[in-house]
Amino acid sequence: MCGPDHTPPEKRYVTHESIEKMMAEDEYVQEEFPVKFKTADGTPYTYNSVICYKKGAERKPLVMVFPNYAGLKQFDKDQAMFLAKLGYVGLAVDLYQETAEYSFADRNPTVEMADGGKPATGEYVNMHDVKLMEYWMAASQPDFDPEKTPITVGQAQGMAHFQQAFVHYQGCLKEKGHWRDLMKLNLDLAKAHPAVHPDLAAGIGYCFGGQCLLELVRMGADVQGVVSFHGLLQSEPENMLKAEDWDGTVNMDGVANNYNKGTKILIENAQHDDHVSPESITKFMAEMDEQGVDWQIHHHSGAKHGWALPPGVWATEYDEKVDRRSTNNMIQLFREIFPDHPPTPTRFNGAGSTINVAVDIRMLAEPDAADSGGGAAATTTTTTTTIAEGAAVKTITTTVADPGL
Repeated sequence: MCGPDHTPPEKRYVTHESIEKMMAEDEYVQEEFPVKFKTADGTPYTYNSVICYKKGAERKPLVMVFPNYAGLKQFDKDQAMFLAKLGYVGLAVDLYQETAEYSFADRNPTVEMADGGKPATGEYVNMHDVKLMEYWMAASQPDFDPEKTPITVGQAQGMAHFQQAFVHYQGCLKEKGHWRDLMKLNLDLAKAHPAVHPDLAAGIGYCFGGQCLLELVRMGADVQGVVSFHGLLQSEPENMLKAEDWDGTVNMDGVANNYNKGTKILIENAQHDDHVSPESITKFMAEMDEQGVDWQIHHHSGAKHGWALPPGVWATEYDEKVDRRSTNNMIQLFREIFPDHPPTPTRFNGAGSTINVAVDIRMLAEPDAADSGGGAAATTTTTTTTIAEGAAVKTITTTVADPGL
């Protein structure tokens, strides 16, 4: 689960080579997208979202990327670059104020595993984090004995990350009006960007990002579709660390639901997601059915919460097979909601999973790069399959491009 009991990553997160190649070339842009707003207490603040797009292209649909509980980090920026490669404009959305206690680097910290297994002492960590971790372990494991099983450096560092991340995460859920307004502002500003089609937008999200997407739908934001990867389905905050300064109330000032009945929701869910219960799924389906919102849910066997987060990202339970399948499901939805903007052939997604996007048949009718004086056209492989169904015979032809990295 997303919590301090999760094992810290054993290695540093590394941007996949396909994204590194895009960054090294001059064809794509990744640039800061400052969003001037305010914090929940009204203090003026500029959030640091990031926008990614292809230079010189026609205006493309926007796809917002909403991070997990940890907030905007390098992986989310990489996923926005992948979306640009796919033929859209990716916007990695920043929802957290950067503070001394929780900087950008703290959103995906690196644990030096040489010391990670050592008993935690003041030489390595803040002992307050050790005490919090002991409290958490005792609450979740009744037979836990800190004398027999002392808290390790890695566990204490995990608690430090988790505690501050959840201050910001729960802060969004507790101030729902501010949270919704900040997401809407990102959407509105991005639609005014010269690379973005002003009428076409979607969103994807992970964990907390799934909650963000469903709040966009509930508030009536103008998006054609949303795709949630191991996302939570409701937005009630939990006092997971029993913080003494919160009484459990949520500020609902200015919050009103006005469901976008024209959007399409795709939920990519793990069989063993301990944050999404059968009751939560039933509640979600009933809610969207009542509001007339189109939805679909894919359950992935054997997967756990965090399966779309690549190695090196905190709370990862990476499953390459499920990541590949769910990415292709996402692309299929984009084909449906953006029929005039078919995806560009690409081999990898942002995590490095091989996906091999098939060429849209309309793309085959366009002049290739060689005819227009550009480089060589992509190599294509065509497979023809004949299927007999009683007296009828169907022939299916599939063409797949080899786009390189």
